[in-house]
Amino acid sequence: MGSGKTGKFFSFNHLGDDCRPDILVIGKSITGGAYPASFVLSDKHIMAVLKPYESGSTFAHTPLAIAAAEAAIRAIDDEEMVQRAHDLGKKFEEITLHWKDHRHVGSVEVRGADFSVKINEDAATNVTARRVGGLCLAKGLLLYALEGRLRMSVAMVMTDEQLEKGVGIIEEALDEVAEYEGFIPGEVWHGAY
Repeated sequence: MGSGKTGKFFSFNHLGDDCRPDILVIGKSITGGAYPASFVLSDKHIMAVLKPYESGSTFAHTPLAIAAAEAAIRAIDDEEMVQRAHDLGKKFEEITLHWKDHRHVGSVEVRGADFSVKINEDAATNVTARRVGGLCLAKGLLLYALEGRLRMSVAMVMTDEQLEKGVGIIEEALDEVAEYEGFIPGEVWHGAY
């Protein structure tokens, strides 16, 4: 994950200054999702292994992809979005700190504007991450409910008020999910379960 979303420009930056990948492949985030593009970054001596016409890509060498990437990088820098992603993560940690005592929450993991909430699933009370996610959807919040956890990768332009509203919806769903019997619309995606 890159382009500032985790509170550092690239995810590997969290591993310290002595960690530097030999090859880095980046995709949609480098254009802000505005245009399909992918890039392979490496040192000159590694990239020199490829000769002309040995590699190709549907979206390679397009001026629009380059312009979209340049514009996205400029916006990320000018609008200090890496710092904003970091700030969103800190805010999420602060306002969910009390969840460590919630019976349905196992843990909360935060990396910049990317959040994961482990759900203590319980067959006896019919509590699952998918049911919490379905209840959130019914309340107006779309998140990615996986088996055993809720995953959110929020926009770096999200306001504190929007973040607080979303957290409030999740908390309501966590508090109410055990009360629901039967099917919750939105708990089943793509035929799963």
